[in-house]
Amino acid sequence: MRSSIALAAADSIVNVFRSVESLGFAANGLPTPVDPAVAYTRLDGPRSAPVHDTTAFWLDGFGAPRKIANALGQITKLSRRDTRWPAQVTRLERANGAVTLAEYDTLGRLSKTIATNPLD
Repeated sequence: MRSSIALAAADSIVNVFRSVESLGFAANGLPTPVDPAVAYTRLDGPRSAPVHDTTAFWLDGFGAPRKIANALGQITKLSRRDTRWPAQVTRLERANGAVTLAEYDTLGRLSKTIATNPLD
């Protein structure tokens, strides 16, 4: 079952709702575990078929994006590996292979960025 709700005339985003069975939940309504590697949030843009304008977001345990696939299927990956600041992105890998590394000071402020392969 698919239904769309327009938020307002000025808004350009449409929410898409699907039955819970199609998302991997049991038909009895009880929650079942879903592998976080395959669970994602999908944002369907305002254009109708055959134009694909859907963006998918894979979230980490804190609800922050760890992977984003745009409408062209290009993947951007975000990593948070500084144990002092688990919400801060420390590595950003773009679809073209360019990688940006970030370092933070003792107060959690951005202190350094390193771009590798920025023109590839």
